[in-house]
Amino acid sequence: MRFSALIAALLVSVGSALAVIDQMSVYYGNTVVTADKGDEFRFHYKQDHQFDGSRITNFGTLSFTGSWAVDQSGKLCRTYDKPSNGYVWTPSAKLTKSIENLANHNPEGADRVCAPLLARQVGDSWVENLNGESRAVTLAAGIK
Repeated sequence: MRFSALIAALLVSVGSALAVIDQMSVYYGNTVVTADKGDEFRFHYKQDHQFDGSRITNFGTLSFTGSWAVDQSGKLCRTYDKPSNGYVWTPSAKLTKSIENLANHNPEGADRVCAPLLARQVGDSWVENLNGESRAVTLAAGIK
């Protein structure tokens, strides 16, 4: 009896993990594109729970990296790496825009951003609401 219960619990946990993997697999090798206040953001998710991306502005391009995970409530959470120099954007001769300013609107902390994770397909576009702000999001084919 105990053995059967253990096997059942194991199958449920494996099934849950596979659902998360299946849900994210469409993102691997593709680009999530969104815009915020004139800046374009591009995210590339990797199967090893890492991501990279860029923020494209009129002043230059900001590159960033980090790790991702699906939290207990089913949200996709990105935790941003902080570069050794403490800055993530170096347009021209200025060092500005520390990682703390990237998501200063985020109640979870400047280096962690979570959003609902819903089933998507390449080519899908949707509106995402984060802290009362809406932004258009597209899952584009390939790495852009």
